[in-house]
Amino acid sequence: MKKNVSGQVVGAQLNSKTDGSAVTAGTTTVSVTGDGGTYTTGSVGSGAATHEGGGFWTYAPAQAETNYDHVAFTFVNTSAVTATVQIYTSFPQSADAPTATVNADTLLNRDMSTGSDSGSTTVRTVRQALRMLRNKWTLAAGTLTVYKEDDSTSSWTAAVSTDAAAVPVIGSDPAG
Repeated sequence: MKKNVSGQVVGAQLNSKTDGSAVTAGTTTVSVTGDGGTYTTGSVGSGAATHEGGGFWTYAPAQAETNYDHVAFTFVNTSAVTATVQIYTSFPQSADAPTATVNADTLLNRDMSTGSDSGSTTVRTVRQALRMLRNKWTLAAGTLTVYKEDDSTSSWTAAVSTDAAAVPVIGSDPAG
């Protein structure tokens, strides 16, 4: 759970005090305890939890109820064994939204020969390996040229041995 961020949900499974079956009815109220402070009824809807199905209940805390390093949400229903969910929050980062894209780009640009990050375009990267599979490439006079995604800018070249007796494939242009 992100610290001091609205729009989050916490949930707990509630089971019957008498037979252990899922509690699917009644009123479930959530109390919040932050950083070992005061046990307080949740501020959203007087702490009312929503039954989602199969005895699973959720509560959408207010932003202020997530503004702790450690927060405990206690789900109480008179028919159920009380359940407390403890959470250690984390600070939202300014780059949280594009993190997946950044991770993907970092993987594509990773130097396969050293296993390190690379800002260089002259090392062997996953991106360059994939270009051979999908982008335009040509073979002329023993030189393989693999192009970038625009199919006109060279990404990398390699010397290629050919067999004069065979009919070689001399290119691939997915745009053509």
